[in-house]
Amino acid sequence: AFDPYIALARKIKASRREAFQKLYESCWKDLFLCAYQLTACEELAKDFTQEAFVKLWENRDKINPTQSLKPYLFRCPDHPAKNKRLGFTVAFKGTAG
Repeated sequence: AFDPYIALARKIKASRREAFQKLYESCWKDLFLCAYQLTACEELAKDFTQEAFVKLWENRDKINPTQSLKPYLFRCPDHPAKNKRLGFTVAFKGTAG
């Protein structure tokens, strides 16, 4: 089956900003809602969502172009929202959360 997120992975790895924008537009809301469920804080959820996309863009050269990007956005093992939910202190942008 065709996975549009694999096609986006190839384009983002090639630094195509329009592909990154398309990924952002298609995944931002779901990722935000996931982070919000974990943190129960709109500001933290927005920050964490933004950080996930920034991290993806900054590390685009490491993208595996044969794998979908959507699961990557949701599975960061060190995701700050997940740490917050587990009761760990979260340092983000110089503040404790």
